[in-house]
Amino acid sequence: LLRRRCNAEMALRDDIPEGVLAMLAVPGLRVERVRKLHAELGIDSVDALEAAAREGRLAATRGFGPALE
Repeated sequence: LLRRRCNAEMALRDDIPEGVLAMLAVPGLRVERVRKLHAELGIDSVDALEAAAREGRLAATRGFGPALE
C-alpha cells in the first residue's frame, strides 16, 4: 500500500511543475488556491505569484482579494 502511494505521489509530482509545489509553502495558500492560480492565471512559481500580486491580477480573480496580496 505504501509503495503504491509513493508511486502515485511521484507520478503526480511529474505532472506538476516544481514551482507550483513550492507555492504551497506560502502562508494562506491551500492546494485548491494553488491549483486555481496555476490553471486560471498560469502562475507556476513563487516569483510569478509575487509578480501577479504586484500587478493586481490576484485581486481580479474570483476567490482572491486584496488581503491575499
